[in-house]
Amino acid sequence: MISEIIEKDSCVDTDGIPSQSLAQVYGAKIFTAKEVHNEGHERILDLIQEGAECLVTIDCDGLDPSIMPAVKAPVPGGLLFQQGIDLIHHISKKANVKGFNLIEFVPEKDVNGFGCLDCCPYYF
Repeated sequence: MISEIIEKDSCVDTDGIPSQSLAQVYGAKIFTAKEVHNEGHERILDLIQEGAECLVTIDCDGLDPSIMPAVKAPVPGGLLFQQGIDLIHHISKKANVKGFNLIEFVPEKDVNGFGCLDCCPYYF
């Protein structure tokens, strides 16, 4: 799952598995990876107020296993590399990103360092 919880009311849930997440319990709007694939990320960005303070959390399980093999439960259909980069880039242009973290990365499952290599650009 990749989750950007923005002003406590928006979240991107991209693991492809419909579920009630903690974010939903707190009233967050959920966007699936399929929605991002089909419609782009504009609807997500529309929910972000200009200059809003936000925390960006990337759950590696929500990235497609073709770009992120280093997870416990790889599920096809997650965000692709450029989709993740573009989403973070546009969020940071519109909002004041106060924090960023990357979770659920499993080094023991990383194939030739490929997953680690894919994670690095998300930090820049």
